[in-house]
Amino acid sequence: MTTFSTVDELVRILDADPQMAEALRARVLTRELLDLPETVARLTARVDEFSAAAAARFEQSDRRIDALEQHMEKRFEELNKRMEALDKRMSTLDQRIAILRGSVDLLQQRLEAFENLVDARFDILEKRVGVLEKQIAELTKRVELLEKRLEAFEKSVNERFDKVDERFTKVDERLVNIDKRFDRLEARVDELDMRTERRFQRVFDDLSILRAAHARNAAREQAPSIVEDMGLQWIRNLKVIDILNMITGKDTSDIPRNLMRRFRRADLFVETADAQGETCYVAVEVSYTADERDTDRAITFAGYLNRFTQRNAYPAVASLRMDNRIESLVESGSVFWYEMLPEDLQIE
Repeated sequence: MTTFSTVDELVRILDADPQMAEALRARVLTRELLDLPETVARLTARVDEFSAAAAARFEQSDRRIDALEQHMEKRFEELNKRMEALDKRMSTLDQRIAILRGSVDLLQQRLEAFENLVDARFDILEKRVGVLEKQIAELTKRVELLEKRLEAFEKSVNERFDKVDERFTKVDERLVNIDKRFDRLEARVDELDMRTERRFQRVFDDLSILRAAHARNAAREQAPSIVEDMGLQWIRNLKVIDILNMITGKDTSDIPRNLMRRFRRADLFVETADAQGETCYVAVEVSYTADERDTDRAITFAGYLNRFTQRNAYPAVASLRMDNRIESLVESGSVFWYEMLPEDLQIE
């Protein structure tokens, strides 16, 4: 039997003798060894397939987990929005309650207190949903439980809002009734004010007539003093019959009828004599405060006296006070002002 001292020597011999190499190969390499590369290739292929399948399943699981996390995030966002909306509705309810209380306090101080309208603020979610736990199944159950609780809470809140709205409606109706009563009361007060104002106006008009008549009587009694201050001598106070006789047969067609009627009923006409003994007249308008209307009438009526008698006639006003708008006429001598004293108008 041939032996070899080293492997290198064996390899050199086999390379030199191909037949011996083939025979050795046939003896050493069994069928299993020959099939081993194919077997390894199949195993490698199966391992690759398994790895690909596992990777695909892991990727699918990752996608499902990502989708679930996104879904949960959306649900949490929706839940937060619904909670914010609920907080806003609660805030709106608080504001409406505050406004209603203020309005009721103004209209009726002891209107039923509104502290029982809302017994307590609506319960807020007791706990926030925790972070995702390791087991997805348990997290899903917690989310479903949270949804059920939220639905029940929304239902309870809506029912309580409906009750509050009904109570607000009743309060609004009561306020409307109170407004109607106030409207009726204001209408009655307005009517009373109008009636009172008319009565006071009638009383004031009556007093004005009496006061004017008293002032005219006082001026007629002081007629000698009035004309004396004007530098004239008093002869007599003219009566209505004297005025009628004066204008009898005179042409008065150019004088308005109402002005002619007022001339006949003038406050005071005085027949006087000047320093030379010539007869002249004075037209006196009497009032509490002499104004432009009084001076205009005095000047106009003095002109009529001059026209109807062909004698000199002078305008004068007698009053307690003088309007500053006629000061220039008085200072220029166009109209004489006789200042009456308060005691001159006192009723004895």
